[in-house]
Amino acid sequence: MKRNVLLLTLALCSGSLIHAQSVTTKTGLRLYEHHSPMIAGGQGASGVQSAYDFVNHTYYNSYDSATFDAYTNGEEANIDMAEHNGPFGNQGPFGFTSGVSSIWNGDIQGNGTTKWMKAPQGFNYATIADVSDIATAYNATMATTAIVEVEENAIYLGKIRNTDLYVAMRAFNIKNKGAGNNDVYFDFEYKYGTLIPAGIGQVDNNSILSISPNPATNNIRLENKSRQRLTAKLISMNGQMIQSFSIGASEVKTLNVNTISSGLYFIICTSEDGHSYTHKLVKQ
Repeated sequence: MKRNVLLLTLALCSGSLIHAQSVTTKTGLRLYEHHSPMIAGGQGASGVQSAYDFVNHTYYNSYDSATFDAYTNGEEANIDMAEHNGPFGNQGPFGFTSGVSSIWNGDIQGNGTTKWMKAPQGFNYATIADVSDIATAYNATMATTAIVEVEENAIYLGKIRNTDLYVAMRAFNIKNKGAGNNDVYFDFEYKYGTLIPAGIGQVDNNSILSISPNPATNNIRLENKSRQRLTAKLISMNGQMIQSFSIGASEVKTLNVNTISSGLYFIICTSEDGHSYTHKLVKQ
């Protein structure tokens, strides 16, 4: 009850609509040190499952597995967390970075824009219910691209790339190199959500507009599932209008997004009867 009163008060003071922005949880994940797990069998580095993309919620190798060298096609732009330091290189602790690993001279690296920090004292991962819980704690402390050493059951907060996608990650079951153990990794889970700018409105990706593919790279297919004409705007995370267009009743339209920067966008469409709908678009 107190939280709802606070949100209403903030809304009235700012003159903007503030609404709850719930989080989603991903579990059952594991990040390997660059040489693991293959080195555990004496086969050398594999890089498998040693980097992670928090936009698409998927793993990457920490380097180009075809050449055992740096990426050549810009894949690092999607890497928000890659192994850092490591017991097999400089004998240091196992951490992670969105920048360049300290011992691989740029062969292992991420996008450099995702920033991380250890959660401040008193931050309660278990009770996170709203994206603002993560964003408020994150913005109160200086963040960096690298966490030098992952600690058991520590919570790490991240702001993903140049978006308002926030992550609270719990690391546990940390396995470092030791006597009889060359398989180095840590398990993790995380809660995430996007802090939607004031005035954009609640996101509803399943209403009257179908967007595919999403995430997108070049063109997107927009299908108006209603019997009314829609006027629409493509909006950036900072509220800037990128493009305006219209879609006829039951029309399928192609929109080119090749020239816009990677990140999170919103398509706000208004029907002829005055109803407004907000849809999320991820540009890779």
